[in-house]
Amino acid sequence: MGIIKDYTIVTLGSHSALQILKGAKDEGFKTAVVATPDRFTLYNSYSNFIDEVLEIDSWKNFPSLEKQLIKKNAIIIPHGSFVAYLGLDQNKNMNALYFGNKKVLDWEENRKMQRTWMEESGIKVPHRFKRGDKIDRPVIVKSYGAAGGK
Repeated sequence: MGIIKDYTIVTLGSHSALQILKGAKDEGFKTAVVATPDRFTLYNSYSNFIDEVLEIDSWKNFPSLEKQLIKKNAIIIPHGSFVAYLGLDQNKNMNALYFGNKKVLDWEENRKMQRTWMEESGIKVPHRFKRGDKIDRPVIVKSYGAAGGK
């Protein structure tokens, strides 16, 4: 690998994008965000740490950016929305540089696998109630999937 200024950190315009790109800029990287038209103006307003907003009409068009990302020496930083917006296969088939291990994407997509992974690692996880009439304490209800299961 080259030096930091030779690479561009790229992520999808979603819940973690600002934190990822601000941190990357602070570390000396060039930065870019991929955004749909409804988010373009938002991310464009952060020009102090987002160097470029790559606009696509819809998330399904993300593969059309791949050659451009490779040419930019982009390192894609995934987050929870990658699987939700792009799908598992599209993520796994990506040829651009990708931070992390794509094998973890199977767990990112599957809440049951995530829970098993955490339990087997010894991480405390909340008790799971299978029936509402068995709830005997305050609870947090979380719908499956990104954006609360939309």
